[in-house]
Order: sequence, then C-alpha cells, then structure tokens
Amino acid sequence: TAFDLNYEVPYVKGLELKATVSYDPRFAQAKSLAKDFVLYDYDLENETYDETAFNKPAWIRNDYNNSKLLTLQAQANYKTTIANNHNVAGLLVFEQREQTGRSAFIRKFYDFYTNDQIDQATDTNAESGGNEVTIRNMSYIGKLNYDYKGKYLLELIARYDGSYRYHPDVRWGLFPSVSGGWRISDEAFMQDISWLSNLKLRASYGVVGQDAGAPFQYIPAFSTTGGGTYEFEEGILTNGAATPSIVNKELTWMESKIVDFGIEL
Repeated sequence: TAFDLNYEVPYVKGLELKATVSYDPRFAQAKSLAKDFVLYDYDLENETYDETAFNKPAWIRNDYNNSKLLTLQAQANYKTTIANNHNVAGLLVFEQREQTGRSAFIRKFYDFYTNDQIDQATDTNAESGGNEVTIRNMSYIGKLNYDYKGKYLLELIARYDGSYRYHPDVRWGLFPSVSGGWRISDEAFMQDISWLSNLKLRASYGVVGQDAGAPFQYIPAFSTTGGGTYEFEEGILTNGAATPSIVNKELTWMESKIVDFGIEL
C-alpha cells in the first residue's frame, strides 16, 4: 500500500515537491507433514523381504512468518531551461526504511499417525524455535542534470547512506557518481549522413556501496548459541554461553568502483 502527495510550488516554475509513504505487510504460513512408511526389497537368495523404514516416527511441522516494510520518502524536483538551450534539472531525496520480521515454528512427532493436525501429535521430543529482526536504513540523495541542446550531457549523483549494521562512527557512507554524453548525431557535420539517425558516446564513473559482514560486530556480547551444553545435575542439560567473538568497530560499507564506456546507435 502506497500513498503519494504531489505539490507544485506556486511562483517557482518547475519546482515540485513529493511525499510518499509505503507500507508492505506480508504474512506466510506453511505446514509440513512426513508420514512414516516402509519399503520392501526382495532377497532372491534367501527368498525373504527386507524392510526399510522411513520417517519413523512420523512428524508434522507448522511455520509462521510475517514481515512489515515501512518506507518514508520526500522529494524536491526542479527543472528549468535557461536561454532556450541550457536544460537544468535537480533532485533531492530523503528516504527512510524500516523492515521488521518475525518467524516461529513448532514440530511434533507421532506415536501413531492419525491426521495432519499439530495437536494430534505427542509433546514428547517436540521442537520449537523463532526469531525476530529489525532492519533500518536512511539515505540522502542528490542528482544534478545538465544538457546543452540535448547534445552535451552531464549528470552528477551523490548518495549518503546510513545503516544500522555498523558502529555509529562509520555508519554513514558517501557514494558519488558522474556521467557524461555527447550526441554526435546532432552535430552539423553529421546531418548529411542520412542512414545514421542516432549516435551517442557516453562514459561514467561511480562508487557503489554494499552491506558488508554480519550486523552489530562492534558490540562485545556473549552468545547463547554455540556454547555447548552442560550437565550440572544428573539428567538435566543446561545451555552454555559462548565468549564474544572478535569485535570489529571499523567494519563499514563495502565499496565498488565502476567505470563504463559506451556507444549508442
């Protein structure tokens, strides 16, 4: 579900403001069932049937997943033409995204299979689990376009992205890019070539940011998984805690530099 609001600013020709709110909920359920069965192989030498049991005991599992994605975006877009030949356009964008998710499952085993309902299986050796996650990102984006008579083109873009994954000191990353083009087919010396309607040279250079590593590596914390189990009392197992892994406060965005050259016909 999305809601847009557009506003053309009076007395400022070419300036438009836009706000967008997007809410995307998703829900999923799944049921898995494994019935027990037996396969028989005939032994010619002994003239007997050998049994092989599968899925013993039979089991049933229910999974539940839901997620919500909330996106807030504000834009300011401006376009104008100067002296009939110089076209200028600018765009400023603020975007904030929050994604939450929750998952859970339960698995039970049958003493004797009856039907595919979770409450018909026994509680003996039952398994369950679940998890929750919250992801937050924020971005500031700026773009400037210029062209002269549609022949000489220039585009400048900059993104300033922040992620929940990293230490506050290295949470933000700046990713600029620049591109240019020359529409040679619009030049006067090309007008006599009737068989070529479009010829453009273009080049670009940019830095792209990507998420790197697991989140929250800057926090020294014990983990309740991977710590093994211990028997302090006879017949009772207690889960242990694992010592903190290596703390990495310098982990930040992974950068890729991209260079591109092209010819368009």
